[in-house]
Amino acid sequence: MLEFESELNNLMNILKEDHKEYLEVGDEVIHRHTWGKDAPRVARVTNIIRREDEGTDNNIKKISWKSFKANEREYVVDLHDSKWAYNYQINPIG
Repeated sequence: MLEFESELNNLMNILKEDHKEYLEVGDEVIHRHTWGKDAPRVARVTNIIRREDEGTDNNIKKISWKSFKANEREYVVDLHDSKWAYNYQINPIG
């Protein structure tokens, strides 16, 4: 049983580390409203879309933080409280 628990712990650590590299719908993030000028607050992501795909069904479920942060205002993120943000206004927690 100890071997199984050890393998399970290793898998959970890998998943946690992997999760830090990606932004996914449902994740809690730090959001700075008013073009990044407001105080940071926690918000939950409900949708991610590339600006050039707005008005289509090409929603993104998971994206690496590196790609997400590569170009300012390339992505729009919908948040749980009916607010939205550009990618430069969103940061991971932790």
